[in-house]
Amino acid sequence: MTKIELRGWEPTGLFPHTPIAFGHRFEDLMAPFTKEGMLVPPMDVKEDDEAYTLVTELPGLTKNEITIAFEAGVVRITGEKKQEAEEKKPNFHRLERRYGRFSREFRFEHPVDADKAEATFKRGILKIVLPKTEASKPKILKLK
Repeated sequence: MTKIELRGWEPTGLFPHTPIAFGHRFEDLMAPFTKEGMLVPPMDVKEDDEAYTLVTELPGLTKNEITIAFEAGVVRITGEKKQEAEEKKPNFHRLERRYGRFSREFRFEHPVDADKAEATFKRGILKIVLPKTEASKPKILKLK
């Protein structure tokens, strides 16, 4: 099994208040999805012999609001979800959607080829394919 180091996410249990009593505030339920007031989008990470694939949902963002950077073996995904103008109506009771900056970092056990990486952003879904370098791909020797 491959070791993948995740930064920017500290899983302490999906719901820290178990069992969840009626009346807990929504913010208490969402606490694992934020860190120090930052938005922390959940990420799917998949690996095969050829590449790593990262997929996350970033609804409400455009591709111009997302940055993907490679530096010293770390893949960093950053962006900011900006809050729309708040409505001031007597019947408006709460804001539950999260806004703010986010940053996720990944360091993989096998080196990736940043020059061949591909990223797509369609309908709020970001997908990044990071091919492994030739040296890190499994080698199969043929018996003679």
